Amino acid sequence: MKRCMQSEKQNQSTGFTLVEFIVIISIFAIIATVSLFNSGSFNRHTAMQNLTHDIALVIRQAQNYGMGSTASDIDANNRYPIAVQFQRDLGNNKFLSEMILFRDMNQSAQYEENNDMLLDRITFRSPSYIFTIENGNGSTCEDSDQFLTIGFQRPLPDPRIFCGSNQWNDMIVTISNNDNANQKTITVQPTGLISVD
Repeated sequence: MKRCMQSEKQNQSTGFTLVEFIVIISIFAIIATVSLFNSGSFNRHTAMQNLTHDIALVIRQAQNYGMGSTASDIDANNRYPIAVQFQRDLGNNKFLSEMILFRDMNQSAQYEENNDMLLDRITFRSPSYIFTIENGNGSTCEDSDQFLTIGFQRPLPDPRIFCGSNQWNDMIVTISNNDNANQKTITVQPTGLISVD
């Protein structure tokens, strides 16, 4: 009889009760919710960081190409600048999700399809975007300025920055995402130093 009761007690003590099962499911649900929330935030931050580094690399690429640019066939002292152009959507006062890397053959500081040599057209496929481009004094492009161009010409690493017809000494590009919670910046200093913060 004792043996029968002991085996019944052992059978009853194995497994989970309904309350224990509900608690475990609740814990898993909380962990899954926190993980999903954090992964979305992590993905947005990573996309913004990647876009920031991509833009900085294209500017650095223009600087490298510009410092190694070849001379003109007509004038051996004339070196073609290599430039990156950011285009603005004047209706929304935002920069487009595209950059143009080109050789400025007529040195107009603006990409002209018929005159300049297109090196690359870079399109951003990211939820992040260029929030602002301004100079060190906090000035931004005028409403009528459709382009902002940064170019480099041999032998100096110094940038030639034009916001429309206005020339700047330096440039700060701010990258943001849809919630504007965090922002990253690319700074191009008058000496040609390019940094990402």
